[in-house]
Amino acid sequence: MGNCCSQNERGNGSPKPPHRVDFKIEPYNIPATEITKLGLFPSGTRALGDVWKCSWSRRSQDSEVAVQLVRVPQANDTELVNRTSKRIRREAYVWITLEHDNILTFNGVVDGFGPLPALVSPWMDNGSLDDYLKRERVPSKADKTNVLMSADGKLHLADFGLSMILSEAQNSFSPCHPGNVRWMAPEILAIPEQGEVAKSTKAADVYSYGCIMLQLFCGRAPYLWLTQANHIIRRNRTLPSIH
Repeated sequence: MGNCCSQNERGNGSPKPPHRVDFKIEPYNIPATEITKLGLFPSGTRALGDVWKCSWSRRSQDSEVAVQLVRVPQANDTELVNRTSKRIRREAYVWITLEHDNILTFNGVVDGFGPLPALVSPWMDNGSLDDYLKRERVPSKADKTNVLMSADGKLHLADFGLSMILSEAQNSFSPCHPGNVRWMAPEILAIPEQGEVAKSTKAADVYSYGCIMLQLFCGRAPYLWLTQANHIIRRNRTLPSIH
């Protein structure tokens, strides 16, 4: 049976082997001297923190990039900052290997923008999806999502896998991150058993996608009438309403 299974797995119809991430390869550490802010103030704010529009100068070529700062609730907690920094870099190992038309390209990390590594990615001219809808005068009452739009109208998923890191760093969802929880599946928001960590699943991803579609069709974010993250978590036991 073992030999038979091995032959079938090597057949034309066999599934591809899982993609293995080499955690020995460091994510690109972009020298801070190559990154220049293009304004005195952040260009915007997403759930994770401020976003700066910057210029990345390398090999005699400049390109516009977004530098995403990651907000940490207790910046003076050295142990928390170091632990969260390691988690961010570990997540970067995975993100940097992803190649998909609708996942925002990850260029690398840069230090010097705060206590945690900042994330560098291509600048999206149309901003977030809800920013674009408002400019096009589509009625919308929504928080900012992590779905961005490029100049050619293509959608890109940003902040890949980082929302859960921030929630773990806080041990709970604080009011400064209310936007994240609106699109999260109930099982992700459930308080895990001691020693366990809530992990995202394909089903949870489908739930989040459905919430984004609901927002697009209705012009309203899930649980729009709730402003506090803990209220959203309690309400999340019922499905989002379009009313």
